[in-house]
Amino acid sequence: GSYKFVEAEIGIATNNFEVAHRIAHEIESEVLARVPLVERLIIHFEPEVLEEVKIAIPTDDGKSVSEEFGKSKKIFIFTINRKEGRIVNEEFFDNPFLNLKKGKGIELVEVLSKRGVNCLVLFSIPGSKGVIYALANNGIDLLITNERSIDNVLKKFLSREVTCEPAVSVWESYVCDLTGGKVESSRAF
Repeated sequence: GSYKFVEAEIGIATNNFEVAHRIAHEIESEVLARVPLVERLIIHFEPEVLEEVKIAIPTDDGKSVSEEFGKSKKIFIFTINRKEGRIVNEEFFDNPFLNLKKGKGIELVEVLSKRGVNCLVLFSIPGSKGVIYALANNGIDLLITNERSIDNVLKKFLSREVTCEPAVSVWESYVCDLTGGKVESSRAF
């Protein structure tokens, strides 16, 4: 017949479900406005799957994941080709914010965003929710690990034993032990 039934699957580069939902509705409105005789329109949206991902790992000695993100001496950035399962580039830089009294982590997130980082690997959850919000606003996912060795973290990442998740989701999955003030999770490897 004359009527069209349209079904589309789109990838959206956001970790925010509400933003993705709004974008899908905007696309739906545009299609309905521009394409005549559409009887039914279904749009499925999925998070964008990147062929290459850049992960940042803070370190003090170049071998192990630093205990505190904002106070780490250096940041390694590894570019990983997911399809090939290999590291295609690595770089590092000194933490330029070590002398700041406050906001080191938030400033570092901004630098990581400008360098195209998609995932931050940390030994422990940041003590400041500001860092979590900065990560979320810059589209940088988070992986919390109990693994100290950077080499072992990379092996697990390359073998897909571990993956990065939206920073706010990671934050919300952690429970604060009020008796000891220690942050614990069953999600860390």
